[in-house]
Amino acid sequence: MAAKAKVLASKQVAVQVVEYSQRRELHKRYAIDSVPCLLMANASGVVRQSYLGPVTATDLWAGLARVRES
Repeated sequence: MAAKAKVLASKQVAVQVVEYSQRRELHKRYAIDSVPCLLMANASGVVRQSYLGPVTATDLWAGLARVRES
């Protein structure tokens, strides 16, 4: 899932892989209790789209479009 998400990275889109053992505070902040989990947040850190489990590239691009519209 991380490899698919990294394709979205650009000047406007930050992609960060967060391992629980290294960044527990982020898992707690966003209430991540299952992995793999992918969150799409706006520039203010507000989650606008989320996915649990495997996700397709098509779903990721559609989710990114929805986040950009919000």
